[in-house]
Amino acid sequence: MTALRVVYSLGIGILLAMIVGFGITAFYKHSYDYYSYYYWGESDYGRNVLIISYICGLAFALLGLLLPNKLHIFKSGLMVGGFLTILYAVGYAPFNDVSLKWVFTAVIVGLAILIAVGYYSLVMRKKSRVPASTKETDEKEAQV
Repeated sequence: MTALRVVYSLGIGILLAMIVGFGITAFYKHSYDYYSYYYWGESDYGRNVLIISYICGLAFALLGLLLPNKLHIFKSGLMVGGFLTILYAVGYAPFNDVSLKWVFTAVIVGLAILIAVGYYSLVMRKKSRVPASTKETDEKEAQV
């Protein structure tokens, strides 16, 4: 990958993470919920920001895995954006009184989904693609 493509992919990734972070800040207003904080020791706002941003990051990463190879430059940008958004979500949570149980659960679920989709996308799809020259050779041998 050339340097320009790397910079382009990083730029897409950084801007995607910024869109999610600034979008949440702009459109989801923080309201202090005394009851939730007093009894549960965590903020509903912080937990909701974790959930929203983590789901967005996971969606970006999954989209990056599932796009066709012709769009490889967008694939890498979406993957970078997804992982940066996930880092934002996980990094935001402890500083906003979110229980680490929520963070742990999000990371486990995200890892399981990424492993499953990544295995399908990167391993199984390659196995199902057989080169055309091999198919033609097999067909000619079957006819003889």
